Amino acid sequence: MLAVAPFVGLLILVGLTLFMQRKASLIDSSASTSLIKQSLKGLQPVALPFAALICLLCLCAAQLISVSFFELLLISFGICGIGIAQLKLPNFLTQLINAPYASSIRSNKNVIFIRCTCIRILLIASIVGCCFLTLETPYRTEPMEIFEPYLYIQTTMIALAVLTAYFVGQQRGVGPRICVWIFACIGLAQYFVWQFKGTTILPTDLFALGTAAAVAGGYTYVFNTSALIGIVWALIGNLLCTALAEVRRTLLHASERPTVSKFPRAVHILAHTSCALLCFISLFLLCSIPNYTAMTGEGINYFYPIWTYQHYGSMLSFVMGVQDLSLTEPANYSSSAAQTLLTSYAETYDKTHGSNTSRQAAVEQFAGEAPSIVVVMDESFADLSIYEGMHAGYEGPHYFKTELAPSSVASGSLSVSVLGGGTCNTEFEFLTGISMAYLGAGKYPYAIYDLSETNALPKQLSSMGYETTAIHPNLASNWNRDDIYEQIGFDTFYSVESFSDAPTLHNGVTNRATYDKVIEVLNSSETPQFIFDVTMQGHSNYDVGNIPDNLKLNYKPEGISDTDSIDQLNEYLSCVQASDEDLQYLVEELSKLDKPVVLVYFGDHQPKLSATYNDLWFSDESDELHAQRTHQSIYAIWTNYTLPGQTDSSSTGSEDKAFSSAQYPISPNYLAAYMLESIGAPLSDYQKAQLVMKETIPAINAFGIMDSNGNWHSLDTTEMSLATTFQDLSWLTWLEFTSKVA
Repeated sequence: MLAVAPFVGLLILVGLTLFMQRKASLIDSSASTSLIKQSLKGLQPVALPFAALICLLCLCAAQLISVSFFELLLISFGICGIGIAQLKLPNFLTQLINAPYASSIRSNKNVIFIRCTCIRILLIASIVGCCFLTLETPYRTEPMEIFEPYLYIQTTMIALAVLTAYFVGQQRGVGPRICVWIFACIGLAQYFVWQFKGTTILPTDLFALGTAAAVAGGYTYVFNTSALIGIVWALIGNLLCTALAEVRRTLLHASERPTVSKFPRAVHILAHTSCALLCFISLFLLCSIPNYTAMTGEGINYFYPIWTYQHYGSMLSFVMGVQDLSLTEPANYSSSAAQTLLTSYAETYDKTHGSNTSRQAAVEQFAGEAPSIVVVMDESFADLSIYEGMHAGYEGPHYFKTELAPSSVASGSLSVSVLGGGTCNTEFEFLTGISMAYLGAGKYPYAIYDLSETNALPKQLSSMGYETTAIHPNLASNWNRDDIYEQIGFDTFYSVESFSDAPTLHNGVTNRATYDKVIEVLNSSETPQFIFDVTMQGHSNYDVGNIPDNLKLNYKPEGISDTDSIDQLNEYLSCVQASDEDLQYLVEELSKLDKPVVLVYFGDHQPKLSATYNDLWFSDESDELHAQRTHQSIYAIWTNYTLPGQTDSSSTGSEDKAFSSAQYPISPNYLAAYMLESIGAPLSDYQKAQLVMKETIPAINAFGIMDSNGNWHSLDTTEMSLATTFQDLSWLTWLEFTSKVA
């Protein structure tokens, strides 16, 4: 039914175009070309609107349009109108320039020049408006509302960009036309990023275009009304650029200018180049000199960046993100004072945690036989039962909660810094021990820093005699892992090329296939192994519809009538169930080995869809608590052998360590140090300091700090003990990491 709208628009456009061309041919008695050739020539000016309607028709046929019939009909007629306007444009502009003057005045070149200049100014201003609208319209679900004066600042930025392109193109329409379509592409990209990940395009995303391209095939690209309107604005801008070129052509024709020498032409080019350079420098200064974070008083809200983009404008918000990329040294920082602070915390650890009986026994056990360490970071694995059972009786991943967690050394909630994407940041926090709270939620360290000088877990374990292996069944270039893994000390990296014949599920190689590789590596050598496995099967999006019937779940949250939302939820929960079953397989296989193995298992983040239910069911609570619910994953540390203090190799013998007690919240930056302490491995001074600080701040991420009572606070809290520990950790972060990459 929807396909009727663009089809009708297409018929009208073609019919009127051919009618007007036929009429022109009848008037021109000298026309000798065939009707078909004349018709094809007549369609050339409307080629772009014609192609747009064809694409719209194809999208309807593929069911990739999410609009009402009436909206689509209006959009189709709008595109048709743009095509007709483009066909009539040359005659209209000629009449507009010449009509007001009598024949005796018509040759007055100065009057025509002034007239054309005014039209050019009007057209350029209109093109700037189209660039603005094609950029801002697609990702908005509500009427546009950009705060003053930021509306004018962004408009000025766009105007300077258009003028730069205009003068670079020697006042032809091609420069502004390129600008229009660049802004249109950015607007559409912004729309799809919002649809798929619930976030916006941030500056650091430009460093991860390869990763984005690698996972792009897992999404379904559906256009809604705002996205289509954004395209219409681009087509209008394209029409205005054609008008700009026609005005120039009309002016040149009216001037009857004779052939000029090379020197005047060179001067002409130099003048345009100078104007372009002036506009570009002005744009650069406008983007670099003002501190927009200070001007707005808040900067980008990285928990909900779409709000910032919608109220300050995409271009201005992106500039704020670029300004945020710089790292600021902590107030009153000095390396010597930071080193003294680090030594003090390490000594405190040695006198307390390090001297207790269980730690000493674990150290002795580790010295006797170092266990292999397997870490699995499972893609999008989380427990959505924290959303009141999803109002559908959902109890979470069964094996993890009822068998693995109660028999683990430790388990509980894991407070991460990302939602719906940004896997590499959770990975970074775990492998380096550095919290994103001190770098900013909008940064991806894997994409923008050289980590060669950074202390990391693979380097540390390698120095203890471990062989280090990374596994990720996708492109090695994802999040720059091929370079990063080498920089932080992995000996071997198995990427998707090592899984060419492996079974797949949903959006990638199955978890079980990677676990078979883990077992293979463990059996390949008697040397202790450190294996880091980043899985792929649970990756978004969750509207693919490729879950096998035997794995499909069918939960129906109360009060939710949108079948698409329910289908996506069940597709995600089915992926979690499959991951849970594969986890059981891994634990059973590790239990069979006759060598000691430690398993650290955790999810990298929740899916983007959880934010919808968080807003729906938990609206009346603090911002900190609301944000942390969607940034909560789960973890467990399990061993196939008995640690000091355990009653046997599979249980701690302590009921208070059941997962449901939630007594062991942690964040990824602490997790490696906590695991090493538990198994008796040597600790760095920084890790010792972390474990002492963990008593005051059990968990920390890019959006908040947890106190020892489990309450969440903002990063700028004034509560004395939290603020002091947070400040100390910022100094140690600068000493251990930031000073080496800044």
